[in-house]
Amino acid sequence: MKKVLSIVLALVLVLGLVACGGGGEDTNTDATYKLGLGVSMSLKATDASEDADGNAQQDGTAAAVILDAEGKIVACKIDVAQNKMAFTATGEVLNKDTEFVTKKVKEFDYGMAPVSTLEEGEWFQQIAKFEEYVIGMTADEVAAIETVLSNGHMVPVDEALLAGCTMQITDFQAAIVDACNKAVDCGAGSNLALGIVSDMASSTDASEDADGVAFSTSTYAAYASDDEGVITGAYIDCTQAKIAVTADGKGIAPESVTTKKDLKEAYGMGPVSPLEEGEWYQQIAAFEAYIVGMTADEVGAMELVESNGHMVSTDEALLAGCTMDISDFVAAVAAAI
Repeated sequence: MKKVLSIVLALVLVLGLVACGGGGEDTNTDATYKLGLGVSMSLKATDASEDADGNAQQDGTAAAVILDAEGKIVACKIDVAQNKMAFTATGEVLNKDTEFVTKKVKEFDYGMAPVSTLEEGEWFQQIAKFEEYVIGMTADEVAAIETVLSNGHMVPVDEALLAGCTMQITDFQAAIVDACNKAVDCGAGSNLALGIVSDMASSTDASEDADGVAFSTSTYAAYASDDEGVITGAYIDCTQAKIAVTADGKGIAPESVTTKKDLKEAYGMGPVSPLEEGEWYQQIAAFEAYIVGMTADEVGAMELVESNGHMVSTDEALLAGCTMDISDFVAAVAAAI
């Protein structure tokens, strides 16, 4: 009897070790996370002259985060859509077919390394240090990272961070806090990707009767995925930066820009949509839900068709909740890194 009892106890012990993963390995597959995307936007304009074109500029700093159950950051990605739109002294907006490349994607072409004091001083290298630094922090802790004014920039005080990131970090902080505050459930996926696509195709020239507009549209897509690359959650938003351009070459930038998702009903798509829930934030929610279970490559391969000047889905299941142009959403997800 004692021998049988000993065998039973041994089996229980072995099974217990297997259930716990053994060897200290974390095999918890029940963990759930939250995904957030935040944007910190700044706009500026310099007037044109007879000798030089003017510049209408958007700097859209986007931060994507994955949070654990305690609100701590387990993954962070940051990029900037720095879109510079030239215009002439007569109010003509130039190069309207430009498709902008983000700071991170430019890598060494951005050109920060030659003027940096760091050995790895290019923008994409410095932002990688900042992304790593905030892992394990909450939104409040990120907001509380101490900065000091140095050569016109608000840089970190902490020598550990300053050793790898000497550029201004306040916009990164603001975007991360925004992302954390907007975080939504994304299942068990803890791999993070962020993509941004931008153009200025909607820009118009000034005339005698009306100002022109240097019009920058940026679409930001963040998604969480599992180890197989399957999307478990998505968060997509868009900004429209409209900087007025006058016929005498002046640029007039608004003080702020609100994202389409944050505008909700104020964006104004609902009244002209055939859908019962046709506002932009409602339609993008339908798109986000639709791509869960797909890979980024599968999203990039989605079949689209032109309808009333817009590239829309051919899938009736998606069209039932999203009839707007989805080409930029598809492109941003496919480009995410």
